[in-house]
Amino acid sequence: MLQGTVLVIDDDRGTRDELQFAFIRRDWEVVTTVSEAEGLAILSEYEPDWVIASWDQLRGTGSQFVHEVRARVPGAMVSILVDTLSHSDAFVKSLKADLVLKKPLQGDQVYRACHSLKHGEAAVAGRAV
Repeated sequence: MLQGTVLVIDDDRGTRDELQFAFIRRDWEVVTTVSEAEGLAILSEYEPDWVIASWDQLRGTGSQFVHEVRARVPGAMVSILVDTLSHSDAFVKSLKADLVLKKPLQGDQVYRACHSLKHGEAAVAGRAV
């Protein structure tokens, strides 16, 4: 039984594969792409429950992308992946994402954080994990 749908946007194949495997093995449908433009194009046909995007692939502030996703897919949760060394807490809060995840990451950790947030089991929204 399908648990949900997720769109992953990252140009790093290893990250995409890691996330794809973590979600697929838990019965999620996963679509991956390498750029914001491709991700937004996919949103015209596909309404995921969750969008996970690398900040490095987003143009502008990142918060613009979060706003665009929410406008196109009401109710979708949005996670942004950031580099652990280059982003301050103020920057993380400015993204207004449901969840901000710091790289390097493990797919299973991302899945658990997303699952916990979606099911109200953890108060991590808007914070870097």
